[in-house]
Amino acid sequence: CSSDLGAGIYAFVDDSGYLYIGEAGRLRPRLRTHLDHSDRKALAHHLWEHGTGKIKLQLYVFPEGSEGANTRSRKAFEAALIASRAPRFNVQCRT
Repeated sequence: CSSDLGAGIYAFVDDSGYLYIGEAGRLRPRLRTHLDHSDRKALAHHLWEHGTGKIKLQLYVFPEGSEGANTRSRKAFEAALIASRAPRFNVQCRT
C-alpha cells in the first residue's frame, strides 16, 4: 500500500501492556521513524533490546477532513489514551 495512512493515533503494545502511545498527521512515516530508530530513547532501547517480534501495533486512523484528523482533537484523544492506559514510555503528567 502506498498510502501514508493519514492522521491518527498509534500504540505499541506487548505482553507487559502499553509501551508508547503517540499521534501523527501522517502515520506511516512516523511509525517508520520509530521502527528505524525511535527519537524516544527509552522506546528505542526497548525495541533494540527486545526486538519487534512480540509487539502489537494498535492504530486509530481518521478519515481526511474528519474531526479526528484535526490536530487539536487528535492530541486530546492521545492524551486521554495516555491517561487511561499509562504506557511505560510516555511522560506522565501528575496532578
